[in-house]
Amino acid sequence: MSPKIAVIYYSSTGTVHELAESVAEGARKEGAEVRLLRVAELAPKEAITATATAHGGQQSTLLAPYNSVHHFGGIIVTPGYTDPVKFADGNPYGTSHLNGQGAIPVDDTALAAAVYQGKRVAAVTARFKNA
Repeated sequence: MSPKIAVIYYSSTGTVHELAESVAEGARKEGAEVRLLRVAELAPKEAITATATAHGGQQSTLLAPYNSVHHFGGIIVTPGYTDPVKFADGNPYGTSHLNGQGAIPVDDTALAAAVYQGKRVAAVTARFKNA
């Protein structure tokens, strides 16, 4: 049986939506059944922020939910530096993109990293499912 994966994301500018679609594409390439789910905005407009600069916190944003996931016994599948594309995008914790507050389109490196992340999640999930 193929693994079932939900790619759950929020995107105010479309950047994260594009990356989420690439993650889903990678998981499907690995044989997973994928659902792409957009989360509705819950925060007031004044509270929304984006990673608009190179040191805007992409890695810490990805790391922030780890403690909660560990608390509930979850398993986090990070891409690490397990593929050459991760050396190109430079973020072993997950896929990220510098969007310049929506002014910089998602580039091929970020899309390739997202596809790889989806493939890796699907491959690891399949190992657990078939164990």
